[in-house]
Amino acid sequence: MLILIVFIVLSLSSSKKGVRSLQPEPTMTIYGYVLIRTVTGYNISAPAGLYVHVKVDSETVSNSTTISGGRYVLLVTDQEDGTFLDIWVQDIKVANITFQSWNVAWLNLTVVDVSPPKINPLHPVPGAILRGYSVEINASLYDNLAIDQSVMSMTLNQTEVAYIYYPEQRLITYRAENVDQGFYLINVTVSDLSGNKAYEAWNFTMMQPTPPSLSILSPTTEDPVYIRPGETVQVVYNYTEPNPTEAKISIFNATRVIKESQITLDGGTNLRRNDTILIEEDIADGKYTLNVTISNIYNLSQTDMQAYAIIVDNTPPLVQDVHQNPPAYSVYPNDQVQVNATVKDMLSGIDEVYLLWRIEDSEWNNVTMYRVNGDIYNRVIQAYENCTTIYYRIEAVDKAGNIAVEDNAGEFYTYHVIPEFPSIINLVFLFAIISILVIIRKRVGPLR
Repeated sequence: MLILIVFIVLSLSSSKKGVRSLQPEPTMTIYGYVLIRTVTGYNISAPAGLYVHVKVDSETVSNSTTISGGRYVLLVTDQEDGTFLDIWVQDIKVANITFQSWNVAWLNLTVVDVSPPKINPLHPVPGAILRGYSVEINASLYDNLAIDQSVMSMTLNQTEVAYIYYPEQRLITYRAENVDQGFYLINVTVSDLSGNKAYEAWNFTMMQPTPPSLSILSPTTEDPVYIRPGETVQVVYNYTEPNPTEAKISIFNATRVIKESQITLDGGTNLRRNDTILIEEDIADGKYTLNVTISNIYNLSQTDMQAYAIIVDNTPPLVQDVHQNPPAYSVYPNDQVQVNATVKDMLSGIDEVYLLWRIEDSEWNNVTMYRVNGDIYNRVIQAYENCTTIYYRIEAVDKAGNIAVEDNAGEFYTYHVIPEFPSIINLVFLFAIISILVIIRKRVGPLR
């Protein structure tokens, strides 16, 4: 086939010498074989696929690839007679020739290559400290001719490994699984087609990965958060993990999970996060457990759990048994009135209890009541003058913010300060008795 092509080209060249001006693109054909000079001094036929091209100065004007046995054919067009053509095989200049239009040149190319390949470690970076159970080792290779794939090796701690070579990417790679902790040495050996060899060695240290460290700071079992449905929980936690994947936050009780959230994390040491979790409107009252789990790229995880750290409470406190001393019907001027009430909250607990009182339609006075015994709260209303009417009510707030108002069904608790008539009556009564005794004595005479 090659001979037929050459014959046709020669025939066209000889038959049209008289009409060259009609040919817009004068052509020169260059063909032959590519031979490679080895380091031992022998020539070998180039393999198929080597890149052969022609340059004029720095511009490529023709290119081809070798086929079986190293054969090649180059067609150079549209050049002036006498132009110098440089012929390259891969990245090596091997010959030059003068362009002669409508000419066919036979030219065997002998490639002399004395430069060894270059090996560039990519991963692990030399001296790297890795954590995990597997490692991918790879290096890029370069040669100005071509890598000889039959003379190539990779060892890991002096043991041959089954590497993979990708010619298009010029990449040698190997993935090691179930790697123990320790020091590892990589050796890569390659050769080019001329027999120039290159060696590269580098090392890395493998450390076994550890689970993340994690600590929930708030809320906790000892310091829970009290909320109502529809409100948010601030979950604060510290963690250390250089290669995290996510944090999973769960809020649950014995019967159901009420909230789950997955959060992408940054890696680092002693990092603090504050994540907001919404408690939905339909969540029932109760005590819920908080769980935070952090995972890393090695499928290791760490969990911190705080039991009953979230108290959902939508029920107001219970205020009952409101009474006063002195009773409402016997409050005299200068009497301070002790107001007592039993106040309970079964879930989140009482936060504050307030006593509010006023005179007729004046502004409310507001004071905090004190726990005196168990669930009993007490506070004193100051003394008022005669004929003063006092109205009062009690408000209680639990730790979730629920408010209960006890105001005697809207009528308020009330009392009226009365004058101290009983004391005057007693004096009058005593004076009357003395008077009667004096009269009797006068009538009956002295006692014997």
